[in-house]
Formats: sequence, structure tokens, C-alpha cells
Amino acid sequence: MIFELFSYVLDYFTNIIYLNEYLGNKREDISKKMYYLIFIFAEILIILTYHLCYDGFYTTKIAVTFILSFLLLTGLAFLHQSPIKRKLFTALSLQVITGLSATICLLIISLLPSVASHHLTIRPYHILFCTKLITFALIWTSFLLIKPKTKGYSITYYLLLLFIPLISFFMIAATSHTSKMTPKQLTFTLLGLVALLFTNIANYYLLRHFIHMTELEDKVTNLKKQLIYQSKNYQQISTAYRSTRKIIHDTKKHFRYINECIKKEHYSSINAYLAQLINELEDSHTSINTGNLVIDAFIGSSRAQAENEHITFTTKIQINTDYITVSDYDLCIILGNLLDNALEACQKVIPPKPKQINVNIFTTPKKFVIHICNTYADIPTSQESVNLQVLHGYGIPNVKSITSKYYGTYTFFTENDIYHSIVNIPYIDDTLRLKLDLEQ
Repeated sequence: MIFELFSYVLDYFTNIIYLNEYLGNKREDISKKMYYLIFIFAEILIILTYHLCYDGFYTTKIAVTFILSFLLLTGLAFLHQSPIKRKLFTALSLQVITGLSATICLLIISLLPSVASHHLTIRPYHILFCTKLITFALIWTSFLLIKPKTKGYSITYYLLLLFIPLISFFMIAATSHTSKMTPKQLTFTLLGLVALLFTNIANYYLLRHFIHMTELEDKVTNLKKQLIYQSKNYQQISTAYRSTRKIIHDTKKHFRYINECIKKEHYSSINAYLAQLINELEDSHTSINTGNLVIDAFIGSSRAQAENEHITFTTKIQINTDYITVSDYDLCIILGNLLDNALEACQKVIPPKPKQINVNIFTTPKKFVIHICNTYADIPTSQESVNLQVLHGYGIPNVKSITSKYYGTYTFFTENDIYHSIVNIPYIDDTLRLKLDLEQ
């Protein structure tokens, strides 16, 4: 009886953990109390079904329990805000993992000494508890393996996850023959099993908290880097703004001088003065004038920096601003990071290899594309697979994140010693965007 109770308690926590990890948090319109009560009610239904089918055929009992568990898990999945396909897949995958756990459990039992194997085989609730332990370990390990992460976890985490369920399994096997125990021994054994149950659950929550803290530290580090980067971008745009203000201020003086020349009818002086003024304006004014201030500022600033460092900088920009759905703030991050990475890569190039950057930005009625090509320093063949990732630059995770936000893609590749970075963002109207956001 106690092993049956332990099995269903562990199954209760397993279902909650699995659905929360793969479907996200519960819906906001459902209270926490109601959420947990629904899970308890579902667990009670499974227990009743299992016992009502007890006198029937074993295969029938298993089939009925499997179908009911799947239906209940699917219903529980609807307590979370996620696409229907994802809910169905999550419910089915948990059933598959449970079946796999049962197979692993029976396999391990078959490898135990004959006495222990026999005592476990004739005690179905011992096997059920062992199966739930294996299921618990498998779903948490699968979560760590599948879940996107900012940095890899040490093998120690995985060993720790598997160690406690494994020890629990063998302790259950060792205590399966309880008929010869004294009441005192039985009491201590049951207390030990209770401690094992809560240790397994606490193990999950402690490791989950540790990993969550690690992820928060990574986010804080990235935010600090992004703050420094945005400060740099602000300085670039501020410089461009001050330059424009200076031109406007100087233009007033020029108009006053021309006005005086007209009053005094010194027309020849005006012609010479205007010729000189036009040359100065052409030298100081950026040749990039796309209608998008972010593109103008960053391309102009990067071109000036490239010229100072003897980097060939070419552009091909054909855009219609109506097809650019990216906010100015997000476009600063995308374009700024890509241009900075290209400049940094070219700075490391050693002559006679050329230093070149080509920027191709264009729009169509269906998409907005940024394609930046640049040369880069030679990479030793033995390190190419590793160093190719470094060519991305440290701001690329932010570029990927923002591109995904607009349902776009970021790709990179090298060809003929040229590094290519491509951001492709589809043009999506507000109605379609709202629909896609709701499906997320």
C-alpha cells in the first residue's frame, strides 16, 4: 500500500514538472489552487481505473490505463497556453517515456540476483514505484538535453540527476522482502523510503533553481554587454546629429553672407563662394540617404571607420521603408552588431589579403534582407570548426533573438574566404502578426 501511495505521489509531481517544463507556466485565468486540485483529481481517476480493471485481463487493464492517462494528460495540457499540436505531442511523449521507463525497470530487475528479482516481480507496486523513479529521472535529463541553453552544463549535473533515482531503485530492491522484518525495522524502512521520495523531488527543485540562477547570471552579463554596446551606438548617432546641427548653424552664416553680397551686387563673389560651399557640403554630408535614419547613421559611421583603417567598404541599398517592420531600437542592435563584427574581422586580416566589407540591404513586398560580406583572417585547418563560431561575434545571440521576434532567420556561412551574415525578416502585417503571437 505504501509503495502504491509513493508511486502516485511521484507521478503527480512528474506530470506537473513535465507539463510546466515543455508547455510553460499555467494559464493566468486559472488559480494555483485550482490548478493543483485538477491534477490531484486526474491522479485519483487513474488510481480508480487501475483498481476497477484489477480483476480483468492484464493487457486490457494496461490498455485502458494508457488511454485514460493520455486523455487526462491531454486535458491537463489545456491548463497551459500553447499550440494544440504541442499539447498533444507533450501528452503522448510522456506516455512513451513512461512505457520506456517500464521496459528499463524490467530489464534492470532481470539483471538483479534471482532472490531480489523474484521478490520484486511478485510485488507490482514496487515495480510501479521503480518505474516512476526512472520516468522522473528520464524527463528531467531529457529536458536538460533538449532545452536551449546559454552554456553547456557539466556532466556532474547529469550524474547527480541520475544518482539519487538509481540509489533509490536499489534501495527498493533491497527492501522488497519486508515479510521477515520486525515492526521497528519496517518503520525505519518506510521512513527511509519517504525520505527517498522527497529527496528525489527536492533534487529536481534544487537543481532547477541552480540552473535558473545560472541562466539569470548569463542574462545579466549579456545585458551589461548590450548596455555598453548601446552606449557606443548612442555616441555614433549623437556624433552624426551634432554634425548635422553644425551644418545647419553654419548654413545660416552662409545665407547672411550671400544676402550681403546680393545687396551690394557682388555677384562674382557669390559664384565662387557657392562653389566652395558645395564642395564642403559634399565632403561633410553622408552619401547614404535611404530614408531610414538607423541605416543612414550606422552605414555612414561604419564607412568612415572603414576608410580610416584602409578597409574597402561598398554598399548596395535599395529599400522601401514601408516594408521594414523592425523597430529602430531592434534595427540598431541587428545592424550595429553585424557591422561591428565585420569591421573587427577585417581589422585582423594581414596583408596582402584584402580587407573588404560589402553591405547589401534591400526590401521586397515580402521581406527585408540584410546581407553583409567580409574578408577575415586565415584560420588554421585544425581549428576551423571552432573558430568559425568566433567569427560570429559576441552580439550574435542578440541578433538571433531579435530576428526570431519578427519571425525571421539569421544564417551565416563562408565561401571563397568570404564570411556571409544574412538576416531575413518577412513582411508581416498587423493582423497576421497578432495571429502568430497568439499561437506562440
